[in-house]
Amino acid sequence: MQQPVAETASTNADGEYPMGASADPVFVLCAARSGSTLLRFLLDAHPDLACPPETNVPALVGQLATVWSLIEGAPLSQNRG
Repeated sequence: MQQPVAETASTNADGEYPMGASADPVFVLCAARSGSTLLRFLLDAHPDLACPPETNVPALVGQLATVWSLIEGAPLSQNRG
C-alpha cells in the first residue's frame, strides 16, 4: 500500500499558497551588532526557509564607492563611514 505524500507547510493540497503566504523572496537587512546572526539561525531552523551566510554589504558598498570615485575622478569625502 502506497503511503500518502506529506504536504509541505508552505502549500495546500492544491499546490497553492495559503492566504497571506507568498513564494516571493524576502530580504532582511540588519545593522551590525544587532542580533542578525541569532535571527539568521532562528529563521534557518524553519524547514521551509533558507538563510544564506551573512554578507559583508558595508565593505562592498565602501569598495564600490571607491571604484566610482576613481572612475569619476572625484576624491572621496574624508568623513564618510
